[in-house]
Amino acid sequence: MVITKSDKMNIKEYRRERKNKNYSVGNEHDAILERNQDVKNKKAVYLKKKLTEKLPPDSEVINKPKLIYTVSAREFWNPEHLSKEETEIPELREYLRTIYLKEKQKLVKDYMAEIWSMHRLAKNFGSMPQHEDQVFQKSGVKELILKDIDSLEKPLEKCFDDIQKPLRESVEDARKNYWNTVNKLLTRDEYRGFHRTLKAVCLKDGVYASRIFARIDFNESLAKPMYDKIDGIFEHIFRTQNATRASLWPHLEMFQKEVQSKILQTGKDNCLPNENSKIQNFILETNIILQKLRKKIFHKKLCIYQSLCVSIQNELKPHYKAASEAKGHGSCGRMKTILMEGIAREVQNQMFEMARSKMVIQFLELKVK
Repeated sequence: MVITKSDKMNIKEYRRERKNKNYSVGNEHDAILERNQDVKNKKAVYLKKKLTEKLPPDSEVINKPKLIYTVSAREFWNPEHLSKEETEIPELREYLRTIYLKEKQKLVKDYMAEIWSMHRLAKNFGSMPQHEDQVFQKSGVKELILKDIDSLEKPLEKCFDDIQKPLRESVEDARKNYWNTVNKLLTRDEYRGFHRTLKAVCLKDGVYASRIFARIDFNESLAKPMYDKIDGIFEHIFRTQNATRASLWPHLEMFQKEVQSKILQTGKDNCLPNENSKIQNFILETNIILQKLRKKIFHKKLCIYQSLCVSIQNELKPHYKAASEAKGHGSCGRMKTILMEGIAREVQNQMFEMARSKMVIQFLELKVK
């Protein structure tokens, strides 16, 4: 989490309201650093709690010693109270650079492995002696692969079945909580200019990054009870590090190992060395298939997860449009009425049930692919 404008400070107000009265704050520099540290301590506890609820306990981000950065661009470029290091921009810049390089290295490594595999396949294409082709045609490798593919269906169904019950229960939670959510989203009259923010939200189909109210997302807020119910099991299904049999990836890796083991055993039974070009081609092909499959699964994971929000947004678009067209005196009240009545109507028309169904369809499509 990055907290900006951390140099803003009313020293008199801060001295009056600060809780630690055991010692005084000498100057604005000390007050800014003390306030920023207090903010980091509080936000870190909250953020770690939220991350722990949604991510596996061994996730890298959970174990990161620093989760909050309080930065100030103004002080970085024109130092008045803080040094450049105290603005935390150099530290944040280095952290982002490290992440960027790590991801780029991983991407390049994957590309190079794929290019090397394709080069080797092209080099050896058509060069294998005929008797080697006959060996593998008679070995039953093809039948084993087809059999293993069929056997994958059951564990994959088990992975997806695990989320069905919490997904059904999430619909009831969303229906129970939606009215309180709507009231909370629309009751901000104490802030001047909320009608302009609300209109911007409607023009953006329920999503608006407001400078006053932070990011507002009606669709995500309405879907939150559903996400709260499924987040744990969803993350577990697509987990790759320290995954269990309830996760998707170990079954695919097991399939890869069984097929490659059969290929190596066939070569051994027929006095072919492991370095034989035909054997190596088979191994490379299965590696390429699994690499591409992994990329597709990660992409599909994002589509599946976002399907709840997207479905709710699509159902509410006509009401966002109608509310955005409200003009003149009392337009804020009319916008609220249109949204409240429209959302209530869509809930009655099974908006949450349709969102659940669309997520289920996305899971089924992934299994078929």
